[in-house]
Amino acid sequence: MTIQQIGYFIRLAEELNYTLVARMFFITQPTLSRQIVNLENELNVTLFVREHNGVKLTVEGEHFYNRIKPIYQDLTAAIEETQHIRKESVHVTIGLQEEQLISSSIVIAMRRLQQKYPDVQINILRGTPGFLFEGLQNGKFDMINMLKYPEKNLVDESFEFLKTQDESTYMVIAKEVADHDKLEISKQEFQEYCRKYPVILPELFEHFSMSRPREILEETYGMQDMEIQILQRGTPISIPVQVASGIGISISNKTNMFSIDPEICMYRIQDTEKSYLKGIFYPEHITSPYAKTLIRFVKEEIKKYTFD
Repeated sequence: MTIQQIGYFIRLAEELNYTLVARMFFITQPTLSRQIVNLENELNVTLFVREHNGVKLTVEGEHFYNRIKPIYQDLTAAIEETQHIRKESVHVTIGLQEEQLISSSIVIAMRRLQQKYPDVQINILRGTPGFLFEGLQNGKFDMINMLKYPEKNLVDESFEFLKTQDESTYMVIAKEVADHDKLEISKQEFQEYCRKYPVILPELFEHFSMSRPREILEETYGMQDMEIQILQRGTPISIPVQVASGIGISISNKTNMFSIDPEICMYRIQDTEKSYLKGIFYPEHITSPYAKTLIRFVKEEIKKYTFD
C-alpha cells in the first residue's frame, strides 16, 4: 500500500468517476483501475462495485474511507511540513534591488557562510522595491538588500533594517563626453552640466511624494529658478543604457549598475555625503539558523568598511 494508492482511493471515493479521477492525477483510466485493484488485493476486500451509471463504494470501502482519510491528511501534511523544513534549512534567499550592486559586506558574509556550511545554497533574486518587500512579507526572501527610502509607504515597520553603507551622490555621464581628469565635481559644476544636458530620471519617481524630480534637483542641489530639462524614462535599470548612449546625464549612488558600465563615467558631487542609505531589511523573527548566521556575519563585516 502506497500513499499514492491511498490518494487515488480517497479521490475516487469522493468523485465516484474513474475517468474524472484519472484526469485529475494525469494518468490513464486503466492505470487508475490497476492501482485500485492492487489496493483491494492487499486489503483482501472489495472497495468499489461498478454500476450501469458509474461506481459506488461497498460497505468495506466506505468504512476504509472514513478511517483512512484523516490519517492520509495528517500524513501528507507531515510530509509537506518536513519537506518545507528541509528546504528552509539548506537555502538562504536574498532579494536585491534591480539596479543596485550587492553590498560588499554581504558578499564576504556569503563566502564565510558557505565555508562554514558547504551544503547551504544561497539564492539571489533581483526585483523592484515593491516586489522585494512583498517577497519578504510572504517568506520568499530571508532578507533584501536595497536603498532605504524615506517614504513611509515603502517601509514596513515590522522589518529590521541593518545599514551596510552611506553613499554620496554621483553624477553619471557618457564616457565619450566625460572629462576624464575629474573624479568629483562641485554642486555648481553639477548645475552647469544640468544646463548643458537633459537630466534622465526613472519614471517611478513621480509616484513618491518627496521624490519628484524637480524638487530633488532644487532642494538638494540648489537649482531653484534654473531652466532644466528633465526626462523621465523607464525604470532605474534602463537608465544606464540611455546615459551611455548620450541622451543625457543622471544621478546615482556609487554602488549602482552605472559603476560597472564601461561606457559611463561617474563624478562624486561634493557635499552630498549620506545622500543614499543602503542596507538589509529582514524579519524581526528569523526561523532559518543560516539566515541568522549570515546576518551576524554581515554585522561583523560592515564594521571593517566605509563607503562614499
